[in-house]
Amino acid sequence: MSSILSGLETRKIRRVVWWHSLSHPLSFTVGEDGVTRIEPYDDSGQMGMVPWLAIYSGDDIMARGDASGAIIYYQETHHD
Repeated sequence: MSSILSGLETRKIRRVVWWHSLSHPLSFTVGEDGVTRIEPYDDSGQMGMVPWLAIYSGDDIMARGDASGAIIYYQETHHD
């Protein structure tokens, strides 16, 4: 999948959090609860393309969410 986000950011996503309410945030983390990867992609909206995040378990999408309201954490990168 390609995305507006993928053109701006090349690091892999480690975790994503949506704060729908302060007492019950919704989060997905690679390596926990069957999540194998999180990838951005675009889908058409009413006025144009909208960035989304696909949450994978293996090769299957187990959840997805609008990236505009998400807090995205990236995997650490080590530079020599």
